[in-house]
Amino acid sequence: MSRMDEREQYQACPGYEAVLEDYVSDELSGAEKERVAVHLHACAGCAAAVDATLHGRSILRLAGDAVEDPGPFFTRRVMSRIEALDQRSGPDRSFWKPLEILALRAVWASAAAITLLVAYGSLSGVPLKPTVAEVRSSDQVGLFADPMSVPSSQDEMFMRITDTRHGE
Repeated sequence: MSRMDEREQYQACPGYEAVLEDYVSDELSGAEKERVAVHLHACAGCAAAVDATLHGRSILRLAGDAVEDPGPFFTRRVMSRIEALDQRSGPDRSFWKPLEILALRAVWASAAAITLLVAYGSLSGVPLKPTVAEVRSSDQVGLFADPMSVPSSQDEMFMRITDTRHGE
């Protein structure tokens, strides 16, 4: 029997498909329950669907039962096997240990270098940023150049725009 034939065997009628789960759960009223029971005797597909649902529920009920505690012997046995596997992996760890030490030394050396650079920068007296007075030229009064000097030609305008010194 193919997979498709197996699905069709459990295929419920579209008109009864919605109420079959309520029928199995015994949530239908008396008249409706009787109507579905009569239909189940006449329709093999709906009867097979109800049987499959009941079978599935019984399997789930059995799977949900509590399992007994395996006891202390089980715990000791599992832990001893874990320790045995842990001891076998010891040589692999010896390969990584020198690399870990080297990486740790590199981290500490980097941290020391950064600390020395920060200490040197703060104790040397060299300003980190130039002050505003140093950036501005002495002949300039405001933030912008004197607006009164108008270029006399287009060439002079182009030279002012492309000047990289910006008024210095």
